[in-house]
Amino acid sequence: AERCRVMLVVGTSGLVQPAASLPWVARRCGARVVEVNPQPSEISQSADILLLGPGGEVLPRLAARVKEHLESGVAGQREEGMKT
Repeated sequence: AERCRVMLVVGTSGLVQPAASLPWVARRCGARVVEVNPQPSEISQSADILLLGPGGEVLPRLAARVKEHLESGVAGQREEGMKT
């Protein structure tokens, strides 16, 4: 959680520890938090993106959009600029 750029949180109440603290740790360390859940959770208000719906429906659509983005070359250009 401390080293990720994006944390994908799927199907959680955001209450069960220690897992519930991971999105907060990631966010504190600069990561973006994306939540996929059928209903808002304790994490929702601090998530950068909240995608409401069952993970089995939302995740395939999200994966397809990420794949399109990566194949477009936009993400690759951003990554190149970030390398030291």
